[in-house]
Amino acid sequence: MCRRSAAATIRAIRVICDLLGVPHDGAERLHVLSRTIGSRASSREEATAALAGLDDVFLALVEANLREPTDTLIGRVVSEQVATGKLSAPDAAAMFHALFYAGHGPPAYMFGLGTLALLLDPGQLAKFREMEDPAAITAAVQELLRFVNVSHLGRQRVATVDVTIGGQLIRAGEGILAQPDSANRDETVFEDPDRLDLQREVHRHFAFGHGIHLCTGRALSLIEFEVVFKTLFQRIPTLRLAVPPEEIRFKKDENLLGVHELPVTW
Repeated sequence: MCRRSAAATIRAIRVICDLLGVPHDGAERLHVLSRTIGSRASSREEATAALAGLDDVFLALVEANLREPTDTLIGRVVSEQVATGKLSAPDAAAMFHALFYAGHGPPAYMFGLGTLALLLDPGQLAKFREMEDPAAITAAVQELLRFVNVSHLGRQRVATVDVTIGGQLIRAGEGILAQPDSANRDETVFEDPDRLDLQREVHRHFAFGHGIHLCTGRALSLIEFEVVFKTLFQRIPTLRLAVPPEEIRFKKDENLLGVHELPVTW
């Protein structure tokens, strides 16, 4: 039996740490701080302290790269932006903090939920295993992202001008709640939206946001998902759940949806 959730989290952390230039020996502490920030059970004081802790770690990395630049994303940004005065050290640290936070949590949770979705749909899983065309694999991953969106929090926004959306007038100053996961199941856009269809042709989902809010790590995430899902089911073609679906515990106390663990066997 293998519990995929923890392994997926560790793998995602290592990828983003290697990209940014964060030593692996400090990754676990960063993960704990991120979980504290993302947990709905955390008090305001705990979340504020965790935010400050993450900022301190990345500010120290920025300052270290000012003294001795490394060939990493942090090192290059520090050399080109911070050292030249185009970006302040605290702003750079906040940016790297955000990249780390978004670069390991959502992918790790998606590994678990995507694997679960495929294991619960043998017909679609069989089609996925047979896919060899890279474009078909990319399309299948896009459908998984639409079907199992890990972000289930509405985005709170305030209209700056009068705007009409779907026949509804929203006046300047009024608040709105944008729900990406609901949009991903919009029956006016997707035929039979509650069905997983890895050969679906429409991929206008909001799993990565949209417009100026489009995820900066979209390209990296797609590569990770394509490699992980295809490799997993190629190497272990008999992979299956080790417990009944109703026994799987979902993370309902965090800002992202995931599973605490995904027991599998083969």
